[in-house]
Amino acid sequence: MLPSSLIIEGKTVPLIVRENSKARRFTLRLRPEGGGNIVLTLPLFYSKKQVLGFIEQSRPWLEKQMARTIPKLTYAQGMVLPIL
Repeated sequence: MLPSSLIIEGKTVPLIVRENSKARRFTLRLRPEGGGNIVLTLPLFYSKKQVLGFIEQSRPWLEKQMARTIPKLTYAQGMVLPIL
């Protein structure tokens, strides 16, 4: 069984696993919308050991991408809005 979430920089991030009959390799995407989640696309035939190795190998990339995402702000009356 593959994990349903990963801990990246102290945050628990949901992991969505998709099997695709057309996929030829493992792909990993970070989706910032909806609170952020990681989408892992796999070919139909894979080994759990290969997938876990791929996730661990990709961890530095995931950490870098998480650091680049802009945190979601909660707005309140009278709050000063940041301009990017």
